Amino acid sequence: MSLRSKARLDELLLKDFDGKSAARFKEYMLKVMKYIRHASIERRLEARFYEAKKKIRIERKLSDRNLFDIRAYILAHNVDYRSPAGIPVKTKLVMNSAIYHKGNGRMGIFLRLASMGTFMLGCRLSRTFIAHTELDYEELKGEVKVRAKPVLYPMNSSECIEDPRVDPDDPRQLYHVRGYYMFNKVYGMDTAVLMFRAGLDENLKPVELEPVHLVDGEETVIIRDSRDTFPLSREAMVMRPWLTSIGVGAVFIGPREGATVDFNKLEPVPELLPMHDETKTGGNASVKIGSNEYLVIFHAVEIYGMYPHYAAVFSKDGELLGLTPEPVIPPLPEVYHGARPETIFVCGATLYKDKLVVSAGKDDEILLIMEAPLQRILDNIKWIRG
Repeated sequence: MSLRSKARLDELLLKDFDGKSAARFKEYMLKVMKYIRHASIERRLEARFYEAKKKIRIERKLSDRNLFDIRAYILAHNVDYRSPAGIPVKTKLVMNSAIYHKGNGRMGIFLRLASMGTFMLGCRLSRTFIAHTELDYEELKGEVKVRAKPVLYPMNSSECIEDPRVDPDDPRQLYHVRGYYMFNKVYGMDTAVLMFRAGLDENLKPVELEPVHLVDGEETVIIRDSRDTFPLSREAMVMRPWLTSIGVGAVFIGPREGATVDFNKLEPVPELLPMHDETKTGGNASVKIGSNEYLVIFHAVEIYGMYPHYAAVFSKDGELLGLTPEPVIPPLPEVYHGARPETIFVCGATLYKDKLVVSAGKDDEILLIMEAPLQRILDNIKWIRG
């Protein structure tokens, strides 16, 4: 029996999603929320976390080394965006966004945007949405102006659409965060940070929606906080469950069929767990670099809030082949001075000729397009296998 046949896809898969019917969407989300499990799942993941800590073969360390060059940047006032109804939306922030190569030198970017009325990121009242733009690689130089069209936006007042990631084998499968910051009469604020897959049509309009969910025996489960989750390959999913009891988030990888993940085979990656003064780690983006190899950018969060990024190479089924012991992208405080200093957050990575191109939010205010020769990154990998 396949993972998908075990899961209750009749309730979790929203077909004919058009982003218009708030009433229908509310009914759908009430069904999705029923699948959230917390304590029992966390205890089992926590045991796997501590067991993996004993198996670390390569120690990472913080440094100011940077292997990437800044190619272009996008500022909020240089984004021309209109709602589906054709009304201009003046943007305040453009940040963590996904980039992919469409072919023939055309680059697609799924932009995470916020309007002028939103609160800054980090506030529970912050609200963002996702738009799409495309342009030639040669146009990505210096300060760039873009026109963007709607893709995903909040369907209720407690919802925030965050951090798009594309499936490295199919960019029309758009993984993204839907954060729910709800008021609970008993507990006050109640939060669920869920990962969803949006299936897009040829015009990049969403046509179906499905949460990333786990199959545990005969039970279907959704983790309450699974930010930084996206496909590694067709066979495996990178996940970052938050373990509330120990206050840690870490990178796990498990076999998948679409948005369905086998919980019993979901395991932490020892070398990608928090080390030393790090409070959490998470994945950023995956890009296919060979017939069986995928390069993953991942980040750590240091105790004072810095976000150094590292690179790792995995087989398509999720086996770690090697990683960089030092960062490939440091915080770069001299580049921009924004709301969250020393914060860079990659959400997209793609190959163009011999270069690895990434898109990264800087200080939660602007978007950087950075590049490096792929061989430069591979030359700094410390190999475990292969």
